[in-house]
Amino acid sequence: MGILVSKKTYLLLGTQLSEFGKYLRSMRLRNGGQLTQEQLGERIGKGKMAVSGYESGKSTPPNDVVESIVDALGVTASEAAQLRFLAAQEQARIPCDIRDYFFEHPVIYRVIRIAQSGDMGDGDWEKMLEEMERFNERQ
Repeated sequence: MGILVSKKTYLLLGTQLSEFGKYLRSMRLRNGGQLTQEQLGERIGKGKMAVSGYESGKSTPPNDVVESIVDALGVTASEAAQLRFLAAQEQARIPCDIRDYFFEHPVIYRVIRIAQSGDMGDGDWEKMLEEMERFNERQ
């Protein structure tokens, strides 16, 4: 049987809670905390210990499990994107929904390489983002 410790004690023991884990826990416990780790595990085809590991930061689920979590929690599109991003960030990978788009449009790779070689800063990316948003509004 595990030892129950507070978040503060957990952090003092040298293990930081992952951003993905914290976000997953908040999504699971929203609306009055009606969904237990065990129930989420059943919905995604995993055990309670797997969900506990995801929430504690001991492990990060692969893409297919992240998608199962998104479906099981019934999250909004922006919450789903955040779950995908945080899971991918912890494993230094591209979120699956973006990865698929990336490989369908190889010009994106060229844009990133050009930006990388030119040392684009955040301000430059913000300008590019604004232009893309204006383009989408015109469509």
